[in-house]
Amino acid sequence: MSEIAIRARHVSKVFGQSRVLDDVEFELRRGEVLCLAGENGCGKSTLIKIINGVYKPEPGIEFTFGDETLSAISPMEARSRGIHVIWQDLALFPHLTVAENIVFDDYVSTPWRPISYKEALTQS
Repeated sequence: MSEIAIRARHVSKVFGQSRVLDDVEFELRRGEVLCLAGENGCGKSTLIKIINGVYKPEPGIEFTFGDETLSAISPMEARSRGIHVIWQDLALFPHLTVAENIVFDDYVSTPWRPISYKEALTQS
């Protein structure tokens, strides 16, 4: 099994006349924690949305998950591969705990059930 969990090379994204990402590279190793920081508008959220499957990248991307190469990924497939995003909008669910906000997606597409705090804490 590869030490590389996610590798994205030649990532580009265009919205209308604006090139938001241009030939970006990103790599995350198994067990590694990274912070993606930068000024507003520099493409952080766009890159995360491509890795998470929310946005489709421009053609030419080299996208690797472990030992498998893909041209893009869907949000459901990203989740099934263990990719979870904690979005930066802190006002989204202010009445929920941190653990509840982290596992919120797990409860949206399933029938109602009480939140398991033990499960939430082991996922976060």
